[in-house]
Amino acid sequence: MSRRRTLSALFFRVTGKKLLDKNPTKETKRMKELPEINRPFQKDQMKRVLDHIRARHENLYICCLLMYGCLLRPHEEIRYLTRGVFDEELTKISLSGAENKGKKIRSVLIPEYVRQVLFSKSIPELQPAYNIFSRSIDTFAKSYFSTAWTRVREHLLEDNIITKDHTLYSFRHTAAVNMYLKTKDPYKVQRALGHSSLLVTLVYLRSLGLVVDSSLDDLPELPV
Repeated sequence: MSRRRTLSALFFRVTGKKLLDKNPTKETKRMKELPEINRPFQKDQMKRVLDHIRARHENLYICCLLMYGCLLRPHEEIRYLTRGVFDEELTKISLSGAENKGKKIRSVLIPEYVRQVLFSKSIPELQPAYNIFSRSIDTFAKSYFSTAWTRVREHLLEDNIITKDHTLYSFRHTAAVNMYLKTKDPYKVQRALGHSSLLVTLVYLRSLGLVVDSSLDDLPELPV
């Protein structure tokens, strides 16, 4: 599947230049990939990871900030962001049903530390239809952030900054963990993550060991 993604990105560019009529990887069979652990980052670890990414890949750094600060998904939502989905002061992102995985209208607030980075990259000066990463009407291939993370991850592992269980999605998971610990409200976490149901959120948090298990008092009693 990793080779398929790499080839798909290559043929995406080739077909975009009209050198081929269609992407041949679309006709190949997808194999089911096993889920990853997505271990959350510790507080001091998070800063080291972000500093490392910022020095190596600016677009990936912005993506990670948006995953953590706005809890957006990297491939289905962040990659498609244009200037037009931001309000004038970059305080809110408004996505239509066609612009997010949940297929519903979604609005997310932008924390100040994300706003500062967006302003430093002159995002307000872009045309409404321009993608904030490509700075044109074009959108990068689906594997863009995955490929960037894979390359940066090698250095993070070599420097013992992360473990093999840390992934690109660890930023979104870390945000969910911190929001849950701060609010103790799974419904707020559900809305922030854009999940269709609370069940999805509970499974999401359970994989991180943060959902309180049932106690003996919660178990059904035997009729007498």
